[in-house]
Amino acid sequence: MGPVVDTFETNHLSECMFYTGGWLNQSIDSTATTLTMDHPLTHMSRDYNHCALRDWLLVSSNTNASTSRVVGSGKNKTVEFVAFIRIDNEVMKLVSIQGNHSSRDQHEPPFDIKHASPIQLVVERGFSSTEAASHQAGSRVLTPVHLDEPLSPTMSQHQWAVDMSGRSNLAQDLLRNHTLADLSDGFDGSWYDNYGPALVFASTCTGCNLRTHEMWNPYTQSQWSPQLFLEANQNRLKATNNLRNNTHVPRIGNGYGGYKWPNGSCEAVPRSVVNCSSFQNMKDTVTTGWVDGWIMEGFFGNEVLPPGCSCQNSYTCGEIHYKDAVSWKQNVQSLAYAAQNNIRVFPIIAQAGCKTPSLEGKSRAVRDAFEDAGYASFLLAVESVNGSLTYGINSMYRETPTSVPYAYLHPRYTWNIGSPTHSVPPAHFDDYQTGTKKLVYARTFEHAMVLYHPGFENTTDTVDVGDGVYINPANNNQTITGDIKVEPLQGLILLKKE
Repeated sequence: MGPVVDTFETNHLSECMFYTGGWLNQSIDSTATTLTMDHPLTHMSRDYNHCALRDWLLVSSNTNASTSRVVGSGKNKTVEFVAFIRIDNEVMKLVSIQGNHSSRDQHEPPFDIKHASPIQLVVERGFSSTEAASHQAGSRVLTPVHLDEPLSPTMSQHQWAVDMSGRSNLAQDLLRNHTLADLSDGFDGSWYDNYGPALVFASTCTGCNLRTHEMWNPYTQSQWSPQLFLEANQNRLKATNNLRNNTHVPRIGNGYGGYKWPNGSCEAVPRSVVNCSSFQNMKDTVTTGWVDGWIMEGFFGNEVLPPGCSCQNSYTCGEIHYKDAVSWKQNVQSLAYAAQNNIRVFPIIAQAGCKTPSLEGKSRAVRDAFEDAGYASFLLAVESVNGSLTYGINSMYRETPTSVPYAYLHPRYTWNIGSPTHSVPPAHFDDYQTGTKKLVYARTFEHAMVLYHPGFENTTDTVDVGDGVYINPANNNQTITGDIKVEPLQGLILLKKE
């Protein structure tokens, strides 16, 4: 909280993304401070939002102030937040909510939406540089889209989604300033996070996830779609094109998870991700140079927080999950396609968000096995040392789950393995399969051999390493000749014994 939040709430709330919180039940003039609002599903499909089936989607302010602020510190820190609604072009502070079923308890039994009584909203008018005006019955009552966390006195951060329609320069300015800062600081590239056909972590102020079509554009009076959202992001990217001044600093976008091997065919994309036309535009965004590639969080494995585990204590309770064999293969094929077509891609062994301490809290043996397998998978896709792929790792370690973290680069990432001695097109990726049961993928390098068993069958396989002599640095430099057994989900990086 601070000047940026204060300024945004004071002057820029009209530049948020919005969702429908309800409908004005009765017309009001410019002086009214009590509004009657119908439930959002009164005039919408029951598919609008799953939380709307059992609750209202609004939260009232918990402060008399005009802007949000943090009170106290440490364990005694709370957030005094201001909640807002928008009707037509006017922004209002939502002071209180009154009426049956007006709580935000998401665990109440479903109520009868068709007969849900309207609720009363007490508001302060003409907020955030807007003017109080008259509004007709049936007007859509909008409220800002939030990111990550619901409005709560205990929230750790207060984030709004910025309007993407192009009517505001704020979204473009944020991206331009981000790019300029990266260039001025001499970074190797610019990461545009959550960049694709959907607004990742978009939610109602009560904490319910919002799908793209559940957000409303007040300027066009229409709902958003993956296609429109992707086009809006592309327009933002165009605004940064002239900033690079023909330098080779890459810009890569997160949220391109649907960009699958080998050539962007619609058939390769899960229908739940994006429709075919949006997917083609996503592919074209890379090939036309608006971005130079994509980020692949979760390339190998994911951190998972079980019930009761949060980002804040994930180093004690977070879990590490390996990719299933089919997803693993698709990810490595996608990466190989990028490497062979000189597309900049940043694959990450797990994820890069708040759950990363999950890996830090694991024992050295568990972590080493996970990272050996991840790095071996990455090496199955690379083309050269200075190629278009950059591997992302978590460099923080802990001696015990609760000890102080420290930075450490594992030696595996500096081993001199040389360049790959052969490559196969992604379409023939199974040519890397080896072993008596053909369950292991293997590739040779000038000074090494890498192997990974993705677990297509939960059984050990035996691989003949050929005439060479290798050492296994992960097992006290054990000498390897002839056959080696590879367990399911095991990755090996064997170095040639010179």
